[in-house]
Amino acid sequence: MAQVPLQKCEICEINDGRRYCTDCEQYFCKTCEEFHLKSKACRDHVFQDLGQINPEEKEGARIQVQRHIPTQTYTNKVLVIQINSKTTHVELRTFLKTRTNLDVEEVYFGGDDSGKAVVTFSDAIDIEDFQTACKKKVLDGSYLTVHPVVVTNCIVVRDFSEKTTESELEYYFDNKRKSGVEGVTDVQMNKNGDYCVIYFDNAEDALLACKRSHTIDNCTLNVKVFYDCLGVPADNEGPKFKPLPPLVITDIDRYKVNFLKSSAQYKEALEQQLELSHAKITWPSSMSDSKIVIECTLTKETEDCRKLAKSWEDDIKRQLSTHVDALVTEKHSTLQEAWSGVMQKLREINISDPEDVSVSVEKPPACEIIVVGHKKAVKEVSDNIKQFINEVSEDLDREKNGYRKSLLEASSIVIS
Repeated sequence: MAQVPLQKCEICEINDGRRYCTDCEQYFCKTCEEFHLKSKACRDHVFQDLGQINPEEKEGARIQVQRHIPTQTYTNKVLVIQINSKTTHVELRTFLKTRTNLDVEEVYFGGDDSGKAVVTFSDAIDIEDFQTACKKKVLDGSYLTVHPVVVTNCIVVRDFSEKTTESELEYYFDNKRKSGVEGVTDVQMNKNGDYCVIYFDNAEDALLACKRSHTIDNCTLNVKVFYDCLGVPADNEGPKFKPLPPLVITDIDRYKVNFLKSSAQYKEALEQQLELSHAKITWPSSMSDSKIVIECTLTKETEDCRKLAKSWEDDIKRQLSTHVDALVTEKHSTLQEAWSGVMQKLREINISDPEDVSVSVEKPPACEIIVVGHKKAVKEVSDNIKQFINEVSEDLDREKNGYRKSLLEASSIVIS
């Protein structure tokens, strides 16, 4: 079989046509082939590699003449690729506005970490000038690449009920009386991804569907334009967000945990800081328990939720460590016989900064006094406790010495 010379794609007339549709008798590039097969009317068309085509058969085939309609692209939309996964929605908007001097009206992201987004500007944009501008400056270590966006005839539908079927969606959007649009050519349901892609004959119907409100099975649908160039559609303005599991921490000194839990001032300061970082803390219910559970309050509605989620655990651990490491713990031990005397003095202690320190005790046989708080306040209280222990110990020693002396004197009298 003779070799078939490389052809241009007869659809976009840009890329090489490496596949041949035997039904349409046209050469297709890979992208145009995928788009072609997604059409309901063409899904069963047969494609062949160039090596499978007999050029003599191709030459003798029936010639089909039809008017070529050039691929239409948006004047104010571009496909941006090679976006760093760390780049936030706000950072991307700011960068693009600076490069184009145009307002960014919408950023529509592709699937998880695809690095793609369709960007809508306030006015028409010159692709070549925009690409040149992007090559002059990096964004988060990445040079962005831009491409035109083919006018789409698709929508992506979300937030439908679990009981809503593919056929119900097709019937609804192909009924002008119900949905305000018609001309559905294909419906592709993805239950696992919680979305459905619907294709229309006319791109105008796809745009009109996005402007109207739709309700099926008592659920208000989330309907947006679907850009085939983005692959798996993203939820809202970013890839689908996955909630983070709670952070469980058990390796913190339990006396420090109890101090933070019991101090209104320090507890409120920590909880407020965690709240700003999208976290909510659950304190241990028992004084003997040091387990802290911190829940992530990030949701898909939170701006830059994906980027925040990536560093959330490290950020929370760092903030918690800042509060915990600012505290010191000192333990004081005493003899069991001195315990009651030390406790009596401890009840009369005067603490100058009671909010900065707490005192707890481990009763006999442990006989420990634990002082927790900020360094200066802990030192003040600890110095007093050391003095109490010394005073009580000295009193006990004097009592013991006096007792021994009395025994010796009594022994001397008996001997004499």
